[in-house]
Amino acid sequence: MVKNMNKQKKPYNKPGIVFENFQTGELTGTPEMIEKIRASVDSNSEDIFEKLKKALGCAYISDMRTEPYCSKAKALLKEMEIDNYSLKELNDISFYLYGMQFANREQAVCFLKS
Repeated sequence: MVKNMNKQKKPYNKPGIVFENFQTGELTGTPEMIEKIRASVDSNSEDIFEKLKKALGCAYISDMRTEPYCSKAKALLKEMEIDNYSLKELNDISFYLYGMQFANREQAVCFLKS
């Protein structure tokens, strides 16, 4: 028995699951999940360390631990839009600059903004 090789496959459309075709970059899944993934990728396309490094004019991220960059980085964090960063990213930058970590995003944002 010969299968019809020209038959188009139906896209895998389970709720909450999205697949990416690595050759074409096309996403397959429910429209809501695809939009959610695209929004999360677009909102944090730049790493918080890289964003600070650029704003400060540092040659290296490690420069942010030395003065005058450290003080300026802390001041910039207070002004930056950091609400969209994950707890892990906020903990990474707060540990790097202050030596502190937090249990939830709200604590981290509140500390970094104060």
